[in-house]
Amino acid sequence: MAYRDKGKEALGTILKNEQNIRVIEKKIFDISSKDQESEDKIEKVYKLTIFQIIGDIMNGEKLKDILENIRVEKVDWNHPTFKQMQNMLDEQNDFIENPFAVEEGVLECKARDKNGQVCGSKRVFSYQRQVRSADEPMTTFASCCKCGTKWQYSG
Repeated sequence: MAYRDKGKEALGTILKNEQNIRVIEKKIFDISSKDQESEDKIEKVYKLTIFQIIGDIMNGEKLKDILENIRVEKVDWNHPTFKQMQNMLDEQNDFIENPFAVEEGVLECKARDKNGQVCGSKRVFSYQRQVRSADEPMTTFASCCKCGTKWQYSG
C-alpha cells in the first residue's frame, strides 16, 4: 500500500498537524475502498480523491467542511464542484424525456425586411420555457420559417 504513504506525504505538504493528516487520509481510504472489487480500482479512486481533497484545502475550504463532504460521500462526481454540471445534465435529460411542445401558426411574424415590408408569415415555430423564477411568466421563443427571424418575449 505504497500509494497510501504517498497520499499521506501529499497531504503533509499542505497540512502540518499529523492528526489531521491521519484522520483525513483514513477517511479517504475508507470511502475509496467502499464498493470496490480490486486493489487497482481502490488505488485509482484513492488517488483521485486525494487530489480533489488537496485542491479543496488549497482553495481555502475548512477542514471541518472537507471532513463532512467525505463523510456524506460528496467526493469524486458527487463533489460540489460538479453541481452545476450535474444540473445541466439533469435539465438535458429532462428535455429528452419531456421535450418542449412546439407549435406552428400560433404567432405571426412582424419582422420587417430591407424595404420596410412586414413578413406576415404564419409559419412561425414557437415553444415556451421557464427561464426565470417560477413566479415570472414563461418565455416564448419563436422562429419564422419564411424570413428566418428569431425572437423571444415574456408574458
